[in-house]
Amino acid sequence: MSLQVAILSDIHGNFDALSAVLDELEQQEIRKIIVAGDSTGPTKQNHVFKALLEKKASLIRGNGEQRIVRKNRVQIPERQWSQIPYTGNRWAYNDLDPSIKNYLEFLPDQRVLEYEGTTPIRVVHGSPQDTNNTHGILPEQTSTDSQKILRVHRTISIENAVQGLNEPVLICGHTHRPWVHRIEEKLVVNPGSVGNPCNGDPRADYAVLTWSKDQWSVEHKAVSYDLESVFNGFHESGVLETGGAFARSTLLCRMTGIDVTLEFLIYVRDVQSENSLSYDQAYSAAFMSFDWKKYEKQHPELKS
Repeated sequence: MSLQVAILSDIHGNFDALSAVLDELEQQEIRKIIVAGDSTGPTKQNHVFKALLEKKASLIRGNGEQRIVRKNRVQIPERQWSQIPYTGNRWAYNDLDPSIKNYLEFLPDQRVLEYEGTTPIRVVHGSPQDTNNTHGILPEQTSTDSQKILRVHRTISIENAVQGLNEPVLICGHTHRPWVHRIEEKLVVNPGSVGNPCNGDPRADYAVLTWSKDQWSVEHKAVSYDLESVFNGFHESGVLETGGAFARSTLLCRMTGIDVTLEFLIYVRDVQSENSLSYDQAYSAAFMSFDWKKYEKQHPELKS
């Protein structure tokens, strides 16, 4: 028996990227789809969810969906919700259809899937131990990229992530970096990000699990899509005018495949430390002085 399952994560409302991935899956006749969270975001998140539901994909919540749910349940204080770092969450919450907000209430934060004749797969967004979907798994912590991630994001080592794991396969997301690692007879896979890839390649990342000869194997894939449509969508939706650094860094990430959001957040920390500012003050100051042109020059049409 041979079975293929598509693994998607971190679509972040990028319907253009998702459409290209779904078209490729259709050509490959892959019908089963797992989505490891963070499907909300600019600029067509409602289209994203509707397409995934039509495909009967198996979804979980990411940290983006969890914040939508917490806001819906009045579990986030207004003072916190109004802070600058929540700009992206506010945009997503206000844009999301009420029916989809209700749907998110019933999504699990992680789940175990088992297809007939195969071994089970645990799907998480951050890590199995993480109840907030915010602790990304790092398979290694010494590279320059990992060191940058460690400066501003919560993480967990892959050794700790698989502790107590009963399933032979673990799917995770959150970091937007595609990788595969085998440890303690476990296959751990991050498919990368469909909507905001951060590995230097702007193509939409995903992975395909294949069951053959009584075991799972994985192949990472990347598909090109219409970046001009993405650019136009940011302008037509108005998110660039209201979304500040969140919107600008997200657009640059999609156009370049570079984690501009991470670079910006590191810069915010530096501004905060050097000037003894609050985080909100540093965030505002950093938005004005960050070297956006360093990334915009790769796409002249992005210059403001």
